[in-house]
Amino acid sequence: MPTIATVQNIAIRVYPNDHPPAHFHLISPEFHAKVSIDGLVILETSTSERNLRPGLAWAAENLDMLKAAWRRYHG
Repeated sequence: MPTIATVQNIAIRVYPNDHPPAHFHLISPEFHAKVSIDGLVILETSTSERNLRPGLAWAAENLDMLKAAWRRYHG
């Protein structure tokens, strides 16, 4: 479970051998979300967008890092 970063209590992860589209996971003790790298569209979540804001803000500032992680694990 490669954690790319942690923002507040939210782990940002890109999993090897995951399925398209390119996406990352926001994981906290309270929730899980799957977000596409392209456009930062929330694909699945168990919480409100408000709780995702710190992770989404980090992702918006670090898209190149997320894209590189996806390419590293998925070619």
